[in-house]
Amino acid sequence: MIGQRPAITVRDVETLRADPTPERRSEIAGKVAAALDAALTERERALVDEIVRGFVRDQIETVRQAVARAVAASPYLPADVARSLAQDVEEVALPVLQYSPVLAEADLIAVLRDASPAKAEAIAGRAALSSAVSDAVVETGHVGAIARLIGNANADISEASLTRAVERHAAVAEIGKALVQRPHLPPAVRGAIERAAQAHVGTFLRRYLNLPEEVIAEGLHDARSAAAAPEPAAEGEPPPERLPTVVPPGETGAGYARRLAQFRAIEDEMVLHALCTGELAFAETALALRAGISQESARLRLYSEDAEMRRDLLRRADISDEDALVFAAVLSIGNIADALVYQAAAVEAAKRAAAGRSTLWRRMAERIGRQP
Repeated sequence: MIGQRPAITVRDVETLRADPTPERRSEIAGKVAAALDAALTERERALVDEIVRGFVRDQIETVRQAVARAVAASPYLPADVARSLAQDVEEVALPVLQYSPVLAEADLIAVLRDASPAKAEAIAGRAALSSAVSDAVVETGHVGAIARLIGNANADISEASLTRAVERHAAVAEIGKALVQRPHLPPAVRGAIERAAQAHVGTFLRRYLNLPEEVIAEGLHDARSAAAAPEPAAEGEPPPERLPTVVPPGETGAGYARRLAQFRAIEDEMVLHALCTGELAFAETALALRAGISQESARLRLYSEDAEMRRDLLRRADISDEDALVFAAVLSIGNIADALVYQAAAVEAAKRAAAGRSTLWRRMAERIGRQP
């Protein structure tokens, strides 16, 4: 909770002296690094910063890994330490590259100039990316990173970079899939996708079926017409119902969470309910307040693909491991543009994950008027 100080203790120092193995050093390094998110005085923070810097220079890779995992999402990590970790080997650098709010645009672009595919992909998955960083990801040519970038709804990608991705990599299945699923593509990019698709299909027909040009042209025209036609609505399927909201009208999600926190009235099922309705500001603020960390740090940990980072956040917020499985199931459905479809998918995911393992779904079902 707020004010916790998981810093190194005298017993830790004695244990480290008695057992200076890599495993023990890694354990202590992770513990000290985690203290960056605690409520520290200026003198205490300066001391923790220097200890962390020492561990970052450690020649044992597992020690640096432990530090990187502990500080990846911390807004208090010194910028020079963040840059050092980002330039380290992949096993150390990846969590920092993906989650650290301390790394500046220039830092990320510098890494991308000669980044490995894994480092580029980690950057492409960040919670927010400027168009300049997105341009640099596309220029790496690493298809996994480019696909992840295009699939990142929070990445600002210029029309020029999207067009380059289409022209260079549209034949790559994962990039093609990410492109057609990305909402609000500019008309010029849609045109480039259509041209690339036509060229790909036309080449296949000429090469393998030896069809006349007029037959190929007619077939492509028919395919375009079919793709442009709207899909008929499925009969007999009732539209998804909108869930009741957690946040009352006239209040913000963050403000309502803070008001409830004053009375220790934030319940687990309320946080899960907010995730299912897409009221993310409430969920993020509520978890941050219960865990005693910043909202930015909570946000990065909550949506992390590193299951241990998310589990650490939920444990700090006093969410049981069984209930954490339900949270993970809801978070796994990813971005769905249609709010009602997202809510239906989130509720189904929560229901399935909770079956036989936790009572969280039953408590939430009562809140939203569903049958447990």
